[in-house]
Amino acid sequence: MDRKQRGQFLTPSAVARFMAWQLGPIRDGDRVLEPSIGSGTLACALIERVIAEKQPVEFWIDGYEIDGELCQIARELLELAAKRAAAHGITVHTCVHERDFVLDSTLAVQPSLFQVHDPEDQGPYRLYDHIIANPPYFKLNSNDPRAKIVSGQVNGYTNIYTLFMALAVKMISPKGKACFIVPRSF
Repeated sequence: MDRKQRGQFLTPSAVARFMAWQLGPIRDGDRVLEPSIGSGTLACALIERVIAEKQPVEFWIDGYEIDGELCQIARELLELAAKRAAAHGITVHTCVHERDFVLDSTLAVQPSLFQVHDPEDQGPYRLYDHIIANPPYFKLNSNDPRAKIVSGQVNGYTNIYTLFMALAVKMISPKGKACFIVPRSF
């Protein structure tokens, strides 16, 4: 399956850097989610930005990618970026999951994708201080496992982009910030 069929439109470096600056300061202990990490461009731009700020911090980046080749590339690039950051006194912990973010993040028993998460609840969702994403974009047919798992939670026809945004936003901490590439049709 090619990238266009998967709705993968990789982010240009200049756009990635702009988005990284939009997230605001990365503080010691922050957690960052990149639900559609692709080759790691957005996460690397964020690490590059933290290095440029010259403030030693320790933070975590979690990413998801279903394309095995891109997942491996992201892991390798983030490893290099983390080593570069370490040379500047910055500790970056990275974890790239080769799994479907939507399927991994949706609970069948959950009443609504748009329900506000209780920060005191230590349930299945980890809260993130920052979310940065260029989610895939394509319509879901009713037989898609992602459409089935959210059946009754999202009315009408949906696309994969909507699910990425809804699920990611549920995972942001109350004072967190998110930056998404949003298509005109959204």
